[in-house]
Amino acid sequence: MSRPIHFEYQKFGNVTVVALDSKLSDYDFQPCNEGGKMVMKIPAKTIKDCRNIDGCIYLHLGYVKDDVMVDLIEKFQKLKVEKGWKPSKGLVVPDHKFII
Repeated sequence: MSRPIHFEYQKFGNVTVVALDSKLSDYDFQPCNEGGKMVMKIPAKTIKDCRNIDGCIYLHLGYVKDDVMVDLIEKFQKLKVEKGWKPSKGLVVPDHKFII
């Protein structure tokens, strides 16, 4: 069964921050109830710093293995060069319109 994968990125100077299978807004502070008090927390995330390789910092919600991150990074890099892909749209894997 395939499901949409969402990639979103934004440039900050010479660094690009990429959200893998999520949106950049998912990484903002979020209110949660902790011991009867409302507190602001940042969601758990996995970060892969590839600034020296391709100028990107990759984020994924939750804790995931490195091979999952690498797979999504490869898909993102291939999609970035595809002409028909729009960054705001998700990708349904497998999608025969794109060569991944």
